[in-house]
Amino acid sequence: MDKYKEIFLPLSNKSFNFYVKVKASGKQDSIDGVIYIDGIWYLKLTVKEVPENGKANKAIIDFLSRKWSIPKKAITLVKGISSNYKILNIKNENWNPYNADLI
Repeated sequence: MDKYKEIFLPLSNKSFNFYVKVKASGKQDSIDGVIYIDGIWYLKLTVKEVPENGKANKAIIDFLSRKWSIPKKAITLVKGISSNYKILNIKNENWNPYNADLI
């Protein structure tokens, strides 16, 4: 399994957690690869939105929803509301993370 697939931690066949390292206030919304920190693979994201009043968190969900063609309500912020390091969950029975566009 390559590093791009190791970021998804299956909780069931319908639910996956994954770690995200976010850079807010960037030039564009993008997936910038993965990074390995202390034994954990993080998906690196950049979002244009500023990290104020949950704007960047909302932008992360909006971006991933568009990028992976899943409903926004399927993506939940589990941990890291005010941190650059977050845990997100995707719960969607029709979505397969191993086919996700990660570039």
